[in-house]
Parts: sequence; C-alpha cells; structure tokens
Amino acid sequence: MTRDKVDRLLVLAPAIVVGAGFLLLSAQLICSLAWRMEHDTPLLHYIAYLIDECGYVPYRDVFETSMPGAFLFHLLIGKTLGYGDFAFRVVDFLYVVMLTGVSWRLMRRCGRLVAGAGSVLFGLFYLGAGPPMSLQRDCLAILPIATAVLAAGGGLRIRSRTVRMAAIGALFGAAAAIKPQLGIGLPAVIWYASPPLESGAGRRLLSGSCAAACGFAVVFAVPLVWLWSTGGIPAFVEMFSSYLPLHLALDKEHDVVVGAARLKYLLASLFEFGGLRRLLPAAVIGVAFSLARPIAEHEKRLVRLLVAMACLYALSTAIAGQFWNYHWMPFTYFVCLLFALVLRPVGG
Repeated sequence: MTRDKVDRLLVLAPAIVVGAGFLLLSAQLICSLAWRMEHDTPLLHYIAYLIDECGYVPYRDVFETSMPGAFLFHLLIGKTLGYGDFAFRVVDFLYVVMLTGVSWRLMRRCGRLVAGAGSVLFGLFYLGAGPPMSLQRDCLAILPIATAVLAAGGGLRIRSRTVRMAAIGALFGAAAAIKPQLGIGLPAVIWYASPPLESGAGRRLLSGSCAAACGFAVVFAVPLVWLWSTGGIPAFVEMFSSYLPLHLALDKEHDVVVGAARLKYLLASLFEFGGLRRLLPAAVIGVAFSLARPIAEHEKRLVRLLVAMACLYALSTAIAGQFWNYHWMPFTYFVCLLFALVLRPVGG
C-alpha cells in the first residue's frame, strides 16, 4: 500500500467511524419511541397530572423535592401532547435532535469531523443509558446550557449584545429552575462572551453581566411565581429548609453522612468522575492538540470554555452531594465535546 493510500485511509477512517456512529444514534433514536417512562420521570409526570387534572398544589398536597421548574416542564408536555408514554417519547426524540443540532453548530468551528463526533458521542451515551435516563432533570438542563454557550459565541446571530447576554442569562435561568446548582456555568459563559482583548472589555463585561443577571432572574422567577399563584410557596419553603438538607446529606447507600466523613465521601465520589475516567485522557489529548496548534484565538477560547464547563459541572455534583449517573450527564456532555477534539488534526 502506497503512502498516499495510507494517508487517505487515515483521513477517511475517523469519518467512517463518525458516520457509523450517526447511523447507530439514528437507529437508537427511532427504537426509543417504543420505550416507556422509567425511574424518576413517571413520578414527576404523575404529579404534573395531579396538578393539572385534580387541582393538587405541589409540596402541599403531594410531596416532592424537585424544583417547580421540573413540574412546569411536565405540565407543558401533558397539556400539549398528553400524559402518555408516546407523548413523552416524542419530546425526548425532539430533545435529542435539538441537542445534536446545537452541539454540531457549537463545535463546527473546530471542524466538521469534530462537530459530528462530539454531538453523536453524547447522543450515544444518553440513549445508551436507556429509558431511566430519558429527560432526567440534569439531562434536560443540558439543552439550554449548550444553547447559551452557542449564543455566547455568536451562533444564534443576535445582533444586540444586551439582548444576547440577557438571552444567555435566561437560558441558564431555565437550567437553574430545574436544579439551582446547574446555573454554575453562567459566569464562565459571560467571560467567554466578553473577549478581554477588545477595547472597553471591562465595561462590556459589567454591562453584559448585568443583562445576563436580569435574564436569569426573570426566567428563574417564573416557576416561583406560578407556585405562588397556586398557594404552594409556604410548603415549598418548609420542604426546602427542613427536608432538603437531610435529603442532600444522604450517601449512595441512603445513610446520613456528616462532618469529616461527609467531606471524605464527597471527594471520593467526585474523583470517580461518573465512570468516565477512560474518556478523560483522550479529552486531555484533544485539548492539547487544539491549544498547541496554530488555530484562531476564538477557537482556543471555546476550548478553554469547554474545559471550564467540564470542571464546573463535575463540581456541581459535589455541591449537590448527589452522584447518580444522571447527575453526571452535564459533565459527560462537555467531556464528549472535548473528547471529539482528538480528531482536530484530521477534522479541519
């Protein structure tokens, strides 16, 4: 075999693998339409049904630890498509398609091959986890977070910087309305949207932060206003202040762990990295490939942001003290994008 043929094969092989991954993802996505709701989502869906059809007040008439934003999401599905399994599967189907599209556009500046690999890899992780992972709250928040990152890089073509920053804040507000700790990435995205080398960078950073904070506050307040309108605020406050701290003090064996033992448990669980240790070396290599090569500064800034987001969403699991598989999915998403960077030398 000649050197030219070897070089051509080395270029084509990753593209073939990514293409095969896309076909597998498509097949899995179609097959997933026959799945049923499992794990946490049937509980949330049923509570939404009780709120909608029976007039229940959340936290007062039916107990749950989820944030009001999760109930609003399930209410939206029920009111528009119904409370059956197929309606739920349709929403999950659209979720995967939309997130794949956002991920492609987000990583496109790193090359089509990288963009394809990153978006397909996470989809395979998500669907590979089966029905229990479908539209879990941590997974659901990934779409607004990824869209916010895309907007910060100019991918949504919003001309007004103030509107763009407010939209970024609003998207993170939607994520935090599902779980508050999932808003942890907002400062990093604000920094990314405010290049430090531009003139007036400090002023732009301050004004952008204010706009993002306003967008965040407005969207985050929507579920709380809705809850207030139902009369559920007192019960929510009681749950949040009295029961939730106890719930968050539980370990994986459902034992209460406090003090030094709690810190040891958090650190040990954090450094398990959600079972993704095998992906991390390749992700590090991908980052090194990207930052060591003579690429555009805006691409290097994106890579640095993805690293920061992966670190922040690993940290968010420790903040909540919860380490089930679905809690690691935001971290998994950004690790998949970083992993795809190993194809940067052949994916330009």
